[in-house]
Amino acid sequence: MRNRAKKNQFWARGATLIELVIYLTIFASMSIFITFGIAQISAVFSKVRVERKVSLAAESAMERITRELALASDVSCLTTPPTPCPNVVATNGTLIQLNSYPDFLESSHDNPVTKELKLSGTQIMFDNNTGDGTPAIELSPYDVSIQSLAFKKLADPTSGHAYSKAVRVELTATGGAGKYQVTSKYYATAILKNSY
Repeated sequence: MRNRAKKNQFWARGATLIELVIYLTIFASMSIFITFGIAQISAVFSKVRVERKVSLAAESAMERITRELALASDVSCLTTPPTPCPNVVATNGTLIQLNSYPDFLESSHDNPVTKELKLSGTQIMFDNNTGDGTPAIELSPYDVSIQSLAFKKLADPTSGHAYSKAVRVELTATGGAGKYQVTSKYYATAILKNSY
């Protein structure tokens, strides 16, 4: 009985100032480490989210560009100032014209369509030129900017022509801001299937 009373007395007396300082120091240290860890995880998550957004936007634009190039029979470049078409780095207002057909039907080969692809500010614009007044569409979202877009005709040393009907596309996309800004380069090659 006496031991039990001493035990209760020990817990009833409270903590000394030194014990309290030690407990608070341990608690503060753990809080700092946990807060720092959560902040690091949040920063990594934000950066990955921006990388994913840029990647999806650039891949989607590249997919559409290569699909339209593959459907084309020829590519011509209208640039200001004039640049030889074999190697065009698109700047604001650069226009790439794709001589294409509206669909895969044989009857459509009698009525070729000139489609247009241009860099307008930091967005890629694509115009189907269907003649029905449909406006050009943006191939990249507003929160991802296209820093550069280059088209290069590839040389085929085995053919009798100076350039084969293949085009290499290079695109640099940027998204995010500050320490979460991400810039990535993307490459694709398209063979103009309607050219042979």
